[in-house]
Amino acid sequence: MIKIGQSLILWKAKKQTTVSRSSAEAEYRSLASTVSKLVWLLGLLKEVGTKIQIPVHIYSDSKAAIQIAANPVYHERTKHIEIDCHFIREKLQKGLIKVEYISNKEQPADTISPLIKTTLIMKILLLSCFLYFTLFQTIKSEPVLDTNNEQVRPGYTYYILPAASAGSGGGLTLAKGENGSCPLDVFQARNSQSLGIPLKFLMVNSSAGLVIDENEDINIKFAAQRYVSICNVSTVWKIEDGIVTTGGIKGGSENGTSTSLFTIQKYEDAYALQYCPRATGCSFICPRLLCGYIGILTAENGSRHLAVNRPVFKIVFRKA
Repeated sequence: MIKIGQSLILWKAKKQTTVSRSSAEAEYRSLASTVSKLVWLLGLLKEVGTKIQIPVHIYSDSKAAIQIAANPVYHERTKHIEIDCHFIREKLQKGLIKVEYISNKEQPADTISPLIKTTLIMKILLLSCFLYFTLFQTIKSEPVLDTNNEQVRPGYTYYILPAASAGSGGGLTLAKGENGSCPLDVFQARNSQSLGIPLKFLMVNSSAGLVIDENEDINIKFAAQRYVSICNVSTVWKIEDGIVTTGGIKGGSENGTSTSLFTIQKYEDAYALQYCPRATGCSFICPRLLCGYIGILTAENGSRHLAVNRPVFKIVFRKA
């Protein structure tokens, strides 16, 4: 089982294609298979611009398999394991992964085994519910700060400016896209001295606080009402075909995913916007789908379009 945050994205249960001589060897082969898929997944996430904290923690309930992976000495008991299986050790030495022990009573991967007891599954479900409501609903990230080092607040108007300009220009504006039709798309102003159009951040969670926190679900909306009449749609941001455009819905439930949900992330010495849709229609907890950073897509005519999964657009917030 492989998870990003609290979201399960990969899982597999099957008989091994080779006969293992011991339970330790079987566990080690399973560990090798997991690391192989993890290396592929990290490469994919890197390609789409998603930042992953290294090392990645891998949990195994076999102390013998962990010792084989960590010990550079080949013993008589491990000679029959193929050399290529030992690429786990290479990833350990490079700091890409960290293998840790977890008891078999707490191993979540056992839930997909046909021999697992129903009571263990119920315990894991109850524990997940408890963690979600007691931890993830109460732990707050750091508040987002503007260029005056003041907390960014919902409903107030701000300019989103490139960090490279030190908050002096190159803001965001609205214009029709390449096809010249509605809705209006979001661009970076070509004039490096322009602050652009002011925006507001809208809280999605009604129980949220009075400030915008990092990693908190928000809607983003242009504050200038005159642009509403141009296309007769809202100025709430949404993602359409990978492009940041307008016409979104507050809360953002469209076509099975929440296309108007964004978060603000700390990125190096500045901030960055992330598009973080959530699955809709689930009856209990709606997990986030794969998030992507908002960047700049430069067209042949020089226009700078905001788009998802492009080189990260590092930004700051200046109060209007």
